[in-house]
Amino acid sequence: MDEPIAHEPDTSEPVSASIQGNTSDNTPPQAELRLALLIDAENVSAKDVQAVMRGAATHGRTTIRNIYGDFTNTHMKNWGKVLRAHALCPVQQYQNSQGKNSSDSALIIDAMDILHTGKVDGFVIVSNDGDFTRLAVRLRKSDKRVFGIGEERAADALVMACDVYTYLHLLRSPQPKSRKKGVPPPPRDRINDPALVQLVHNTIDDLNKNTEWVKIHELRDGMVKRSPGFNQATYGKRKFVDLLSALDDLMLKTEGTGDKLVYLVRRRVGVKARN
Repeated sequence: MDEPIAHEPDTSEPVSASIQGNTSDNTPPQAELRLALLIDAENVSAKDVQAVMRGAATHGRTTIRNIYGDFTNTHMKNWGKVLRAHALCPVQQYQNSQGKNSSDSALIIDAMDILHTGKVDGFVIVSNDGDFTRLAVRLRKSDKRVFGIGEERAADALVMACDVYTYLHLLRSPQPKSRKKGVPPPPRDRINDPALVQLVHNTIDDLNKNTEWVKIHELRDGMVKRSPGFNQATYGKRKFVDLLSALDDLMLKTEGTGDKLVYLVRRRVGVKARN
């Protein structure tokens, strides 16, 4: 492929991406955010580009799509095949030091330049690298939403610095089930994970100061604030309400009908708060 040329951050508006709301859980529709998508290509595989774009689209419309890396390196050649298909703007960064990620500084500088244009409401940082933690903190300090996407091995500090951090394995398209013998069964249900149960109860404690019942969309928002990497799909559930239904400590009820239907949750009688 032709050698990419470094450039100023693109502030034009490419093809819009739709927001994928989860109305089944009665979550209020999210206002469309203008987002800058910044991909650390040296930390993410090109085979996951569709998962990345899918994840970014759930948060808003990507008006800027920049990708950073040394695209002259042979191990980056697969990115060249997908850049145009997804309107990704390559920012070439030569690797001047052995073993160093050459993209970090360029991505950070561009992020700050974009921040000061005032043309975006938030950022999607695609990386596992904890070196972007300070950047995420700085962007949130400027009242911008920060969404992270990466592998489960992502640095804990980076995950916690984001408003929401989504793991790539939850965004990948499901693979056809194999019928071959010897193929291990899918992972066991993780509903009884003590960390999940603790997160649910702690968040209920945060919310039910003045009321016994909690709206489940408020509970989910609170859980994500406490643990930005939370996603019900991690526990084998497509809907958040299904996850809550599987927890023995909780009771659910509904109020209203049709578009006014609201799910509420509370602890079962006799279940104590968990510290």
